[in-house]
Amino acid sequence: MKKTISCLILLVIGFSGFTLKAEGNAVINADQTLNNESLLLDKKSDLFSGLVWDKNKITLKKNKSDFGKQLWKNANFGWNTYKNDDYKWRNIFIGTGYGRNFQQFKKAYWMVGLNLNWSKYTLYPNGAFNFTANKDYLKTTSFSVPVTAGYTIYTSKLRSMNLKAFTGPVFEYILTSKLNGYTDNQYPINNFQTGWSVGANFRFLYLLSARVTYTYYPYSLFENHDLYRRALSFSLGF
Repeated sequence: MKKTISCLILLVIGFSGFTLKAEGNAVINADQTLNNESLLLDKKSDLFSGLVWDKNKITLKKNKSDFGKQLWKNANFGWNTYKNDDYKWRNIFIGTGYGRNFQQFKKAYWMVGLNLNWSKYTLYPNGAFNFTANKDYLKTTSFSVPVTAGYTIYTSKLRSMNLKAFTGPVFEYILTSKLNGYTDNQYPINNFQTGWSVGANFRFLYLLSARVTYTYYPYSLFENHDLYRRALSFSLGF
């Protein structure tokens, strides 16, 4: 009888120990499961962050690609000339630009350009701006930044041709100037110039464009003489 009771007591103790061990293993397994789920969430979070970063990079790359495409699309070269009894102005330039349509007005747009100009002024002997008894020649090199707003007047059904009108200010900075081959020290010029332009741009066959622009500068080219410039310019581009 005593042996039977002792066996029952040992059996109960053993069963209790087994139950406690099983519960402990269950707790450990639950902790491991939670840890694994936490690691999985962290990995998913890292993956999601990576996807967002890649999306941003794709967007940035797209903007860069659009910027380069615009510079190529708006590349142009042109010339302008103006002549009166006092002087003759001839200018050639190369340039490009970047612009966008307004979101609320799809036919309206803005554009910022950048041109490199080479100008030659012939000052006639009997004119108001001549410095010697003969013809004087003034040569300048400058950068100009036209800032324009425009509107699409006409677009063909196949969109192969369109006509746009534009207007806006022009900011020019004269980098170098030489009078009769010498640096202009005796007759200084106003290096910074501001003007206003108005014109039209005709694009055809999806590739080529022709532009006509009239520009007027209300500031004198020379500091001590009232040489106000104006010109009609023509340019060709893509």
